[in-house]
Amino acid sequence: MLNKSVTKLSAKKILIVAPYRTVAPHFETELEIAQRHLDQGDSVTFLSCTGALSNCDFNVAKDPSVCGDCRLRRGHGLQSLSRRVKSEDFPIGGGDIGTTVEGDLLTLGSQHFVNVESLKSAKVDNYDVGYAALSSLISQIRDPDFEPSEHVDALLDLSQSGLRVYRHLLQRFDIDRPDIVYVFNGRFAAMRAVLRACQAVGVDCLIHERACDSEHYQIWENQLPHDIEYTSKRMQTHWAQASDDEIKRADKASAWYEGRVKGVETNWFSFVKDQDKGRLPDDWDPNEHNIAVFTTSEDEFVAIGDCWDNPLYPDQGEAIEKIAAALAEKNPDAKITVRMHPNLKGVDNRRIRRMREFALPNIRVIPPEVQVDSYHLMHSADTVVTFGSTMGIEAVYWGKPSVSLGQCFYQNLKGTYRPASHEEALELLAKKLQPIKDHEALIYGFWNCSHGIKYKYFEPADLFTGRFKGQEIYPKQPKTIKRSLLRKVESIRKRLRPHKNRHAA
Repeated sequence: MLNKSVTKLSAKKILIVAPYRTVAPHFETELEIAQRHLDQGDSVTFLSCTGALSNCDFNVAKDPSVCGDCRLRRGHGLQSLSRRVKSEDFPIGGGDIGTTVEGDLLTLGSQHFVNVESLKSAKVDNYDVGYAALSSLISQIRDPDFEPSEHVDALLDLSQSGLRVYRHLLQRFDIDRPDIVYVFNGRFAAMRAVLRACQAVGVDCLIHERACDSEHYQIWENQLPHDIEYTSKRMQTHWAQASDDEIKRADKASAWYEGRVKGVETNWFSFVKDQDKGRLPDDWDPNEHNIAVFTTSEDEFVAIGDCWDNPLYPDQGEAIEKIAAALAEKNPDAKITVRMHPNLKGVDNRRIRRMREFALPNIRVIPPEVQVDSYHLMHSADTVVTFGSTMGIEAVYWGKPSVSLGQCFYQNLKGTYRPASHEEALELLAKKLQPIKDHEALIYGFWNCSHGIKYKYFEPADLFTGRFKGQEIYPKQPKTIKRSLLRKVESIRKRLRPHKNRHAA
């Protein structure tokens, strides 16, 4: 009797906000989290969307068939848990929450939809609704400099979705306060609303995301995974408190850096594995003062928050042109090679077009689709320049002078030159630099090869598929479908799986 009483007192109320079940392995991660809490005797509730939210980050067109598959996948996944959990939906229609949200939007007013900067200042209580809507929209259109007047409907839908989630949770917490809330990623409109609602009332919000590889997931406590200072501290703590001795930590970090060069895929695609090994630009001249600039895709981080604002330059393109123009006089032998990030292949916006069309004689541009070997370029250059790309800290590991001109997760680690002004950047880039030899590059490598919580119930097959408790979580097929058809579908899946795995190594 005593044991039962203690169990009841120690049980926790868990709320998993899971509006999107179409995305693997993130829904499977939520099932993993739920099952672990059920194992501890906790109660679990899933709060989901059945089409009530006016915008969906993973079904932008609101395709009814995708919504249907999403709901069926949820049902299949929840049935795989060891015992029944509560499953609730965001409320549909107006009501008190709808009226409150309409009032919130009226209070914000049209002045916040004038330009991107004014959107960033749009807040309701502690919820940065403008940043949240921006983050979702920019991820959809891949354009950090879009014209808000051309996307008013989308921005209103995103703001409304986020505010509906925010207001619903605040109302819910007054009636039924959970001990812990889980949500994926945290930067998108509805997901950031979950974090802000939890922070407003002091409920722990644990954000889950990918970790070091597909065998692990990671939890961020009451912070966005994109927060530079928070993640930087975790990175250094992870190194300091690791059970491995320093030699083993260094070996693991080194293996991660070497794997990057080989195109090994751990927790995301490798953008270099199909590049032409050893290939440099046809007009490469080793006698020039070669500066290799590795750009980054700015759209993911441009709407996170102030921590990602570049104190030196408004964007990469303007920085490169400004530096090139000044270097033409300061060091005529300097040649800037711009390696556009391969992730920008197929992206068309003002910044991308500007970079492709650089006309200064001391700039050469390698477009995203050109298969020049990025790592051979890094090793061949005299100086490496980055604006947030991991190539900046990778250059430190490989003993190359590395100049960092933007915000990044490794900015608090030693090894890179971090000028405090444009003039200081010019002084560095005009001359031959010596590499800054420091072991702290190993801290970054060790974090990226070993952080996270190992899955217990989910077995990944590749970056986007796997089995939870031995089964793939598919939408349940209607009983009227003949078994022979189901067998054919499964046969096709089996033939396709080896093909997927071959490209996910």
